[in-house]
Amino acid sequence: MDIVQLLLLLVMAFMLSTVATSLAIPILQRKHAGQNIREEGPESHMSKSGTPSMGGVAIIAATLVTILATKQLTMTTGILVFGFVVFGAIGFADDYLKIIRRNNLGLRT
Repeated sequence: MDIVQLLLLLVMAFMLSTVATSLAIPILQRKHAGQNIREEGPESHMSKSGTPSMGGVAIIAATLVTILATKQLTMTTGILVFGFVVFGAIGFADDYLKIIRRNNLGLRT
């Protein structure tokens, strides 16, 4: 794969993730899937309350669609995508627990 093909793939994934994220934000806001801010924290952080979480789902989906649509799935990209999805699942679980529990603790060790 040459640099031009790589840049086209990056642009495609970026455009898809931009569209997917702009579609996902209103849905997440309607579902009240936003950040909970600790009351003990700085007052300046209170403005972040309700900021939609789980936007990474749209970015991961756009990346997967780009890879599959362009038939770029090889053993190497498969391993990278697997790691990308696993770390995305951890981030999703963290955000999901924060929203369900209505606090900012998420996953803890």
